[in-house]
Amino acid sequence: NGGPAMTFFAANAFKQSRRRDDDISIVTGAFAAEAVRASSDAKQCTITKCAAAFGGVAPTTIAVDAVAEALVGATLPLTPETAAKLREAVAKALNLPPGVPGGMPAFRMATAASMAERFCLDVERHVLGIAHVDGADGFVALHKPVTSGQQVYTRD
Repeated sequence: NGGPAMTFFAANAFKQSRRRDDDISIVTGAFAAEAVRASSDAKQCTITKCAAAFGGVAPTTIAVDAVAEALVGATLPLTPETAAKLREAVAKALNLPPGVPGGMPAFRMATAASMAERFCLDVERHVLGIAHVDGADGFVALHKPVTSGQQVYTRD
């Protein structure tokens, strides 16, 4: 026996923009979840409560209950079936038409689904200690150093 069940809370927000430092994003996602791990040595956890919201996919930021509902009861680590169910819930909930203001409806819906899946990986890391290798971690510095410059003018 690995001890009593443990309840964890995880929350994270994601932003996709054209450039990393842009203050205007294409899509944002915010997620919060409660996950229960049966014991300290359990290799799985179950999401018992969840909330999800997206920005950039409607005139205002919207709570997306269908995405949260797709995650409640899900067992992590994330399975291909759960990931597919999550992508389907995002596609049905957002369903951006081709002429949507801001354009790129397929990209925006895929980005929202990717954010939801990434949140599941974050929960796995937080609750189960499963570390995922992310190619972006080695490519983009998390903390950008302060930059400076100098411009020299000459007269003819």
